[in-house]
Amino acid sequence: MILFLDTEFTDFLDCELLSLGAVSQDGQRSLYLEVEDFDRAKCSAFVCETVLPQLGRVPEAITRKDQVRERLLVFFASLPRSVQIAADSVHDFLHKATTTISQNHAIVCIEDLKVRNMSKSAAGSAEQPGRNVRAKSGLNRAILDQGWFEFRRQLDYKLVWRGGHLIAVPPQN
Repeated sequence: MILFLDTEFTDFLDCELLSLGAVSQDGQRSLYLEVEDFDRAKCSAFVCETVLPQLGRVPEAITRKDQVRERLLVFFASLPRSVQIAADSVHDFLHKATTTISQNHAIVCIEDLKVRNMSKSAAGSAEQPGRNVRAKSGLNRAILDQGWFEFRRQLDYKLVWRGGHLIAVPPQN
């Protein structure tokens, strides 16, 4: 069984849980929680404008911070043993980070990283076998997991929407 998970937090750096949603792939099991006793002063502008107006629509989902763990344990105890959790936290974080940056800055400069070149295989060929292939494949996975290209793509289109500019600086400068 695959369980899809989505969360909302107050901010990137000073995080407090706002809501948590989980649903099974077949839609038979679900959980939705909204924390009522979070510090509103920690909320970013994005959260205040987009997330907070959506909260409070499901009264039975509202809970206190100290009850979240108990409700999660009860929910997970009701699931079969073989559960995989699918969370798109990287994509969610990238959207929130790029939105915040594009709202607060008109001109953004980033390093023009060539992610494709940085993550090329080190396997080599039959005539010239590669060295440290396992280490390089781990590095490649780490580079691609960071989502650098997706961050740049999202930042670019969001700045264009808001009339801003993205300047890509060559890495050698």
